[in-house]
Amino acid sequence: MDSETGKAIAIWLARGVVALYAVALWKQSRRLWTAGFAVYVLHVVFAFTYFYEWSHAVAVRETARQTRELFGIDWGGGIYLNYVFTLAWAVDCFAEKSYRLQWIVRWFLAFMVVNASVVVWAIRAFRV
Repeated sequence: MDSETGKAIAIWLARGVVALYAVALWKQSRRLWTAGFAVYVLHVVFAFTYFYEWSHAVAVRETARQTRELFGIDWGGGIYLNYVFTLAWAVDCFAEKSYRLQWIVRWFLAFMVVNASVVVWAIRAFRV
């Protein structure tokens, strides 16, 4: 598969994740919640394959570039929040937990989804 197609699939998978995430919360559906996580993992695979060349250093550099373009701060640390996001969603899908922990995890996931959606929109809307 060529790079442009892979990048387009990664973006469409991200959109699918947001849709499944929202519907799963609305319907309180564990199956949709877990399906959303599965699609998210596919998104990560495509993103790391076609955007980051399976390199953490490239991911940090690209995150720093995007942060610099949007906010004027050269910081790639946001990639670590994505790693925490992945772990938190996996734990929420597959581990037993208390009701209180479940909502803490879901608020964190909501923050990350909204933040990622706004950042992607801003990059596309304000790119010169």
